[in-house]
Amino acid sequence: MLAFLVVIFFKIVSNECINILRSKKIGKMFLWFLFLLIIFVFPVLFSVAGKVYDKIYIYYGDGLKFFDVVNVFALFVLVFLVFRRWDFRVWGVLLFLPFVIVLGGSRVNVMAVSFAFYFFIVYRKMASPFVLLMLFYFVFKSYFYVSSIVLHGDGFV
Repeated sequence: MLAFLVVIFFKIVSNECINILRSKKIGKMFLWFLFLLIIFVFPVLFSVAGKVYDKIYIYYGDGLKFFDVVNVFALFVLVFLVFRRWDFRVWGVLLFLPFVIVLGGSRVNVMAVSFAFYFFIVYRKMASPFVLLMLFYFVFKSYFYVSSIVLHGDGFV
């Protein structure tokens, strides 16, 4: 749910930034969001920054896994190819990138793919060749995951 709120917030702020660049005037809506950002978001970020840094250090003590970041970026490119325009649906997937760095790739990648599939279903893009290719990839990977569970008792071996 929080991801959807972040995307809506990002959409409104990006539209206001575009309006500022076009008209060269700052609107009341943008000032209101800037005020809310300063009053509510920054104090929360500063209060949890130490905890987040500790988690990043624990998760990536041996180094950041490059492939986790590539997965979300590839999903971003795929969503752009399906929707063919730069809007909140496309940028919303890219907003998962910082979460991959902080929380690790496996859980966040599942959330990002679910987020993308939500938009594919709502905007009736499931018949797109790119979406079908991604579904075929999941079928292919699921076969090896299930066979690993049968052979070893764990899918991540």
